[in-house]
Amino acid sequence: MGSMITSDVTNQGNPKDGIPWYLDTLENIPPLAQRVLVEHGGLKPEEVRDHIMKIREKAWTSSPYPCVGLFRFLDYSLPDSPLYDEVLQRLKGGNEKLLDFGCCFGHDLRALVADGVPAENLCGAELNATFLDLGFELFRDKDRIKTPFYTANVFDEDDALRKERADAFDIIHLGSFLHLFDYEGQKRAATALLKLLKRQPGSLILGRQHGATKAKEVQNYLYKPTKESASNGRLPTFFNHDAESFRRMWDEIGEKTGLRFDVGTEWGTWGSANGMDPAYYKLWSWEDKDTLRFKFWVRVL
Repeated sequence: MGSMITSDVTNQGNPKDGIPWYLDTLENIPPLAQRVLVEHGGLKPEEVRDHIMKIREKAWTSSPYPCVGLFRFLDYSLPDSPLYDEVLQRLKGGNEKLLDFGCCFGHDLRALVADGVPAENLCGAELNATFLDLGFELFRDKDRIKTPFYTANVFDEDDALRKERADAFDIIHLGSFLHLFDYEGQKRAATALLKLLKRQPGSLILGRQHGATKAKEVQNYLYKPTKESASNGRLPTFFNHDAESFRRMWDEIGEKTGLRFDVGTEWGTWGSANGMDPAYYKLWSWEDKDTLRFKFWVRVL
């Protein structure tokens, strides 16, 4: 199994510009990311590493986040879900539509296309428009991919996605998105996303996020107080769920929306289906000491 870290794993990063979540080398590329870049992106295998590094440096200049500095965009969330086969069957078998909200470079969407899903059955949404542009550059598909992409703020009721695609999706994927907010912020975000999901049995929200051995608020190490922070829902703390609090949150959302949900979680290492080295997801030095990681699925009953 290939490792993305070239030396003994200390989980300290190689600080750049005073920011710790940065790795300066990329030794081995997870097999899934390599396949998608070759099969969908049309890159030659020998081009892939240098191409990734070039795009990563462009992204880091404007958006120095862990997903960029630690190459987490090479660890595809959706194919690592225990429900991935179901998602593939549903999207290939008819007219069902999937939204990837907080899609970053849109890498999970390209994995779906590489696995045979019609691109027009997919949609991407991302707050940071630079990520969407760099996604087209990463996968060299701006002029050929039929997937629509939106610049969207989950808390903005007037953005184009909310106006044009209300009640449009059968499946919504949230890869490392909800954990960016505190408890009430996660409830607000999830409630807003439900307005994009079809209100019918079987509609599905799935993804992954940080959790904790016992639910609690933790310091938001990404927080910078700016005029945009409040509108983006960013506060000085995150909320890390345990299994009980995550289910309770969806119960509360159900009471507010009139929906009932079947909620499931799977706790452990991310990335196993992608060929990620499990050591990559040990605790990083800037994370709360009780941080865990989990995958989830929320099905409308």
